[in-house]
Amino acid sequence: MIKKKKRSASEKKPDEEPNTDETPAFEIIKEPGGGIEEEQAVLSSEGEEDKVPHIETRQYDKYLKCYLTDEQKADAAALLVQRMEEKTREQEELDSIKNQFKGTLVRLDAEIAVKAGLVRDGYEFRDVACWEEKDYEREALIITRLDTGEVVESRRLNPS
Repeated sequence: MIKKKKRSASEKKPDEEPNTDETPAFEIIKEPGGGIEEEQAVLSSEGEEDKVPHIETRQYDKYLKCYLTDEQKADAAALLVQRMEEKTREQEELDSIKNQFKGTLVRLDAEIAVKAGLVRDGYEFRDVACWEEKDYEREALIITRLDTGEVVESRRLNPS
């Protein structure tokens, strides 16, 4: 609790100038107490007790603008540079990973296109073991698949 009390001339502090205006001089007396402090006039200018309404005060935190010192600005600038470099490294790593995935996606798209063609067409070309027979008497060339025995080509031999 804070009380204001009028000081008499004998209570004047040695380094204080005398009060020449009409308002009485007050001394602030701090007393330990709760969170609410009160202000109270004890004596009026005529020496009579004069009551002033109680004033409640409190201490709290308020979000306000605070100007930075040069040192705080330098610290913030150094941290800013660190964070920008860190972001650049992370962005480069992300781009690298994206490129890896793009390559994988391109490969998968190609495989998908090939398999879709197989399903659509129902066949594919492969190297198959074959038997070639040249019959010079009949002037014929016959090519037979070894896996199925199917004759895949039969034509007349070219005279050489």
